[in-house]
Amino acid sequence: MSTLFRLPTLLLCTVLASCVSSGKSVDTDYYLLSSPQLPDQKLLRNNIKMIALGPITFADYLKRPSIIERSSEVKAEVSNSRQWAGNIENEFQIALLKNFSSLDSGYLYINHPSMLNVQPFMRLRVDILRFDTQLSGSARLEAIWAWLDQRGTVIAAGNFSRTGEVESSYESRVSVMSALLRQFTVEVQRALISASAAEAG
Repeated sequence: MSTLFRLPTLLLCTVLASCVSSGKSVDTDYYLLSSPQLPDQKLLRNNIKMIALGPITFADYLKRPSIIERSSEVKAEVSNSRQWAGNIENEFQIALLKNFSSLDSGYLYINHPSMLNVQPFMRLRVDILRFDTQLSGSARLEAIWAWLDQRGTVIAAGNFSRTGEVESSYESRVSVMSALLRQFTVEVQRALISASAAEAG
C-alpha cells in the first residue's frame, strides 16, 4: 500500500517541477536619469570657488532599486522589472552636479561628501520629499532646498513642487523625471544668483 501511495506523489512532484522549470523569468529594465555632459573646465588658482551639493536626503519610500509608481495618493506600486541602474540617491546627486556645471562655469561644483578637503564657497542642502510617477500619466518632484554660505547662514531657501506629463513607456517617464530635475536646478541656481547679487549690492 505504501508503494501505491508513493507513486502518485512522485508523479505530482515531477509535474510541478516541470511547470516551474518551464516558467519564463521576467526581464528587468534598468534606467538612468539623463543629464548633460560634464563640461571640460579649468579654473585659475586665485579664482577657484567651489560649491558643494549636499547633503541630499530622500524620503524613505524612495530608497529602493525600483522606480516608484503611485496608483493613488496612498498606494505605491513597486515593480522588480523596472529599476534604477544605480542607487537613486547617488544618481540624483550626479545628475544635479552635471546640470549645475553645464549652467554655470564660474564655480566648481562638487558633491558632498567629496574627496576634496576644502571649505566650499557655498553649500546646497536638499530634502527630496517626492520623486515618482503616477498611473494617471504624470511624474512629480517635490523638494525643500536651502543655500548656505561658509558660516552656515541660509542666504536663500524655498520649496520646489512641479508635475510633468508622461507617456505610457517607462523611458518617457524617466525622461520627464530628468526634465523635472533640470527645472529644479535652473530655479535653485537663479536663487543663488539673486542672493549673491543682493549681498554684493
